[in-house]
Amino acid sequence: MKTLMQTVIALVVLVGGIGVFSYMSQYTRKPPAPKVTPTPGGAPTPGQITKVVHVPAKVAQWDFFDASFAEAYEVGAHGYYDFWFSNPNRSPVQVTLSQQGCTCSEVQVGFIPAAETAKWHRRTSQYATVDAVTNLFGLPDLAGAIALAGGLPEVKPWETFPQPKQGKRIYIVPPADEEAGPQLGVIRMKWEAKSAEPRRLTATIEYRVGDLLEDYQFEVPIRGVVPLMASTPVVQVGELGYNDVRDTGFYCFSATRPNLNVSVDEATPDPCIEVSPPRPLSEQELAELPEKVSLAGLRMKCAFYIWIKVYERKGNNQLDLGPLTRNFRGRAASDAEQTIALQGTVRSASITVGESGERGRIDLGNFQASRGMQRVVTISSPDPGMQLKVVGHSPETFDVTLAERQSSRLPKRWDLTVEVDPKKGWTGLMQHGSIVLEIAGEQPRKIRIPVTGNATY
Repeated sequence: MKTLMQTVIALVVLVGGIGVFSYMSQYTRKPPAPKVTPTPGGAPTPGQITKVVHVPAKVAQWDFFDASFAEAYEVGAHGYYDFWFSNPNRSPVQVTLSQQGCTCSEVQVGFIPAAETAKWHRRTSQYATVDAVTNLFGLPDLAGAIALAGGLPEVKPWETFPQPKQGKRIYIVPPADEEAGPQLGVIRMKWEAKSAEPRRLTATIEYRVGDLLEDYQFEVPIRGVVPLMASTPVVQVGELGYNDVRDTGFYCFSATRPNLNVSVDEATPDPCIEVSPPRPLSEQELAELPEKVSLAGLRMKCAFYIWIKVYERKGNNQLDLGPLTRNFRGRAASDAEQTIALQGTVRSASITVGESGERGRIDLGNFQASRGMQRVVTISSPDPGMQLKVVGHSPETFDVTLAERQSSRLPKRWDLTVEVDPKKGWTGLMQHGSIVLEIAGEQPRKIRIPVTGNATY
């Protein structure tokens, strides 16, 4: 019959899994044991101070099995990480913050009263067998984890270091206690995630006793994220010719929220564009996704694939000729949404706008606003029955005229004139101007022509 201890260990290992080890690697690391440095002659001199403090870890390890992993925090979220240290000496130690690598973090120091440390040692000593097993296999402090039932040693009090540029403040680490042993302390680094990017928070702590000075740089890697992310801000479908069809899609995922109900809406629904409901990814797909979307090291808690199918024409409907731009909104909550753009170009062999190098666009280039600008672009079609007209343009700071050339030869040609009137006061860069033409027929079809330019003083 298994003992209670064997049962507890089995449950921790089998049920808790990696999550338990990750938790314990942060919150139940063993308080550091004192280290005695021998004198050059071999044995340490009684009362001689050779080591100011013992610091077992200087870089935050969020995952016991992956030292490079950086925990994800949503922008605006707060977090902290604790680093143990101990004073094994019979003299008090001065501790101060000398450098801080990020103003978005706060650095604190706290001490474990000797009486609390003594209680902790008495509780953990009851599980010496567990401690031996965990040390043998290099596992986290299971004895300490089980002793959590009696509560963690309480830190009294927490003191906050001022920013180094505001001046240094010294706190005193009490000396070691005869019963409790080394005086335990904790350096706590706190932060608020300010932006969606990886950060490495650093703080350099100085420990001094007498003429001995030691400094340690503590580091905490974190990754700022938004609640809902997309694999790309723009989905490209390339050029669509007559009767072409494109299958594409994108991923939506979260590194902080395991349960999301994601929906995707098209800003302007189009019968030539089909959007499938978001499909949840399997566990294997979820594990493979970071590499697939070039976010190695990020762990997704949930993810979805949104499939998109684009038709150049479908039934009695067809896409406008020219640049194709559609916006989709992925949404899971009021604070969890993403906008993804679908971009491409719809071409037709029956009509050509400008020269081949212009790719259906009109660039007015740089010009002086006081002089205005005029540009004539040729539109051609092999269809002798083609009829065109201007149905709109934006902004209103330029004028557009379309004139058909009188000729019996093919291809049929039109002169599209774009004129900027200096009296209308257009200045600055225009990136989203456009002209809309319409091909007459039983099913009229629009042609969208982008217009760009830069009017200077």
